[in-house]
Amino acid sequence: MLRLIIAALVLALVPVPVPGAEALPDYIETFNNCGVDWETGKISATGFSEPSRKKTGAQTIRNETLSAARKIAGETLADLVGKLRLSGRRSVSDVMEAEPSIAERIREMVRSAPVVQQNFLSDGAAEIVVEMSIHGGFAQLILPDDIRHIEAIQPVNIIKGKPKGDAAGRAGQARAGGLVIDARGLGATPAMIFSVLDENGKSVYGSAFISREYAVQWGMAEYVKRLSTAKGSARVSPHPLVIKGLRAVGAGRTDIIISNADATKIIGAVENLIFLRKGRVSVVLD
Repeated sequence: MLRLIIAALVLALVPVPVPGAEALPDYIETFNNCGVDWETGKISATGFSEPSRKKTGAQTIRNETLSAARKIAGETLADLVGKLRLSGRRSVSDVMEAEPSIAERIREMVRSAPVVQQNFLSDGAAEIVVEMSIHGGFAQLILPDDIRHIEAIQPVNIIKGKPKGDAAGRAGQARAGGLVIDARGLGATPAMIFSVLDENGKSVYGSAFISREYAVQWGMAEYVKRLSTAKGSARVSPHPLVIKGLRAVGAGRTDIIISNADATKIIGAVENLIFLRKGRVSVVLD
């Protein structure tokens, strides 16, 4: 039992590399034998099993031990999925309880979650890690209908190379590729759905700004721990607009207040509405 506890603690402290990525995941929310990578949108769970004590062949014992570990990992993953924050006020389990058909499809996704790591310890005990994405099919099921498809936004046409008004003031400036919200020190928490608000409570970014196909594909935002990571992220590059959050609000502290001046910077340009539609947003948390 002591060995299993030590192994679990080691796994909780060591991030699992993302296949094909050069760097380790930047923001992982860890729980007991499971975790949520809010940067990549992957959730994973670990199952441990002692070796079978049956008097059978070695291969049969290995198979039974693996099967037991896989079952435990699946149960842990199912528990994590239910607790996942959909928004500050709702968890995935709330949706599952209200929509039995969605609940069954999510349970099938959990059962089908692939094994991404499999180890045998020296005494024959087994350790299995399963993983699934909260994007794609899962997001299509769980995201509310009010996140809708938004037609592509066209920037203001510049006639004969002579922009007028505000467009003239921005001529020659590099367009921002996305938005970085620096929410460090605010006690904010990640969620699949959240809002950025000005000081008057008016929405600057939220479910009404992102088109559904992008929300499904890669979520409303990525969450990272380092400002340098956010600034260099392919999601918001090049030249991201960096805004400092003032405070975290709402149930679960998932929504972020920014200054009115910064809100104007974001929504005052059509080009910015274009990247918001695509969810090109990175949020920096502690």
